[in-house]
Amino acid sequence: MLDKKIIKLSIKDRYYPKRLKDKGIDITLYAMGNIDLLNSTYTVSIVGSRDSIRQALEFTEELSKNLSLNRVTVISGGALGVDSYAHRGALKGEGGTVVVLGSGLNLPYPQRNFPLFREILNKGGLLLSQFESDTPPFRFNFIKRNFLISALSDIVVVVRAGAKSGTFHTVRSAIKLDKKIGIVPGNPWERDAKGINSLLYELKDRISIIRDHRDILKILGIYEDGEKGQLSLERLDDLFLKNLPKEYRNILRLLERRPYHWDELIDSLNISPQKLSTIILDLELNNIIKDIGNKTYILLKESKV
Repeated sequence: MLDKKIIKLSIKDRYYPKRLKDKGIDITLYAMGNIDLLNSTYTVSIVGSRDSIRQALEFTEELSKNLSLNRVTVISGGALGVDSYAHRGALKGEGGTVVVLGSGLNLPYPQRNFPLFREILNKGGLLLSQFESDTPPFRFNFIKRNFLISALSDIVVVVRAGAKSGTFHTVRSAIKLDKKIGIVPGNPWERDAKGINSLLYELKDRISIIRDHRDILKILGIYEDGEKGQLSLERLDDLFLKNLPKEYRNILRLLERRPYHWDELIDSLNISPQKLSTIILDLELNNIIKDIGNKTYILLKESKV
């Protein structure tokens, strides 16, 4: 048993996932660890086969690491194989990782991943379940778990899937919830690529091909240093006024690290909405920042003052 406190969440709670609330999903959740991750700015689920080839697992870990380095929270199901490598990769960045279990938090499954679950909690991650704490990992629980994984994610990325993989439940849930879907193509002769390639054929007008983490970041509207998109503050200092007011600089210091939502800026800066609105408008008019959707802001690469 893990020695962290279990937090029970309902739709009325402050930390209840906004992505669930927006879809009208009203379920009781049980959380252990960093509940701030339930409302991360960007979330990507990475799912796939338990029995995958080594190259696919290594690819998964690298993909997840690079997403986390860009402050994207990685979600998966804590299973052996692709799930485990997705969680491990995320621990190497700052985005954090969420394990969605098909059992109660007092009986985390699979037991072989108990050390991984402990490491995730110790490094600021989160274990999450919709089942009461002592619920065993019944088979039918995993269909519900896969639905929850999709509901919490901005994008569902499938790395590997056999012909009868449970990953198909996650994809079907993503379609039902109108979530973006990314698929990593597989070689036709690989045993764990049959499901992947059938999805590519069936959903060719619905999915995005994922070659590396940059394809996912592009869908999310995030750009790495050196690409068109976000700007480091060192560069901005050459472009913007040296006498920048403190409130402006505080906002830009935050946006230098990652995109921030309006509500996050309010919470982090402790300023009034009226004041923030004035600053945001000024920075947007001067092409210093950009709203990339849903009141989420980034620093711009091309800034002219």
